[in-house]
Amino acid sequence: MGQVIASRKHSKLGVASFLIGMFTLLVVVVGAFLLIKGAATAPRGYTSVFYHIDIDLTIQSLIVFTTLSFNIVGVILGIVGAVQKNGKKLFSILGIALNSLSFLMMAAVMIRFMIFWWRGLTHD
Repeated sequence: MGQVIASRKHSKLGVASFLIGMFTLLVVVVGAFLLIKGAATAPRGYTSVFYHIDIDLTIQSLIVFTTLSFNIVGVILGIVGAVQKNGKKLFSILGIALNSLSFLMMAAVMIRFMIFWWRGLTHD
């Protein structure tokens, strides 16, 4: 008799985690580019990295905290999707990895910004 092989589907939570990870990674890369562009185009002796950036500091802060919130949600969804018994775990694992990478990249950009800011305070 023929055996029926049940095909496992990808976890919806894992797919959601993956999509959140892709979105937040894109936001972090664009944000880092804007900060680097602003720092590179500032006149010599001007220490503010926000000199030529078109986005206001308040909007940037809102973007950072929203992206961090999305990262936390994405990691939680990825973990829940990965521990589910039925379903493939590929997108869950990718979602955890992308959200973690996005978080680490954002932390690196924030640390670099704080170094720029601190140098600006101490060299005036």
